[in-house]
Amino acid sequence: LSLMASISVMTASAQSDGGIKFEAPFEFTVGGKTLPAGKYSIQRLRFEASDMMLIRDENRRGVLNFRVARMVFKNESDTCKLIFHRYGSTSFLKQIQYNHSADGYELPKSSSERELIKQFRDKKDSIASAGVETFEVVTISGQ
Repeated sequence: LSLMASISVMTASAQSDGGIKFEAPFEFTVGGKTLPAGKYSIQRLRFEASDMMLIRDENRRGVLNFRVARMVFKNESDTCKLIFHRYGSTSFLKQIQYNHSADGYELPKSSSERELIKQFRDKKDSIASAGVETFEVVTISGQ
């Protein structure tokens, strides 16, 4: 059985404080916590040592800090991008790229994501019973 990958595009916009506003039409997991579909903003907590980021909903509730690692993308983007990995119906925020450089951030795999990957590998011949029928890369982008 093969993995099926597809890309969806949604809207995100950069804020002057180095943050990104976006709307996710699906629930997703970040920092080990599942957040409902909705409007969010993400921003770096410190610019010098930006290994931590903050996500909050549009009402400035649901604040959550999470760790990231700096990374360099192959190409500089002209749009902000949030990249999610989806296993079946479960989505994980994986990467964040700003529109002003090729630099970005990657989130480490959570224990729940590692468990889904393990289930998939252990039950390759019976994907439906593992609850992981497809793998998708979902990108939220915008100007």
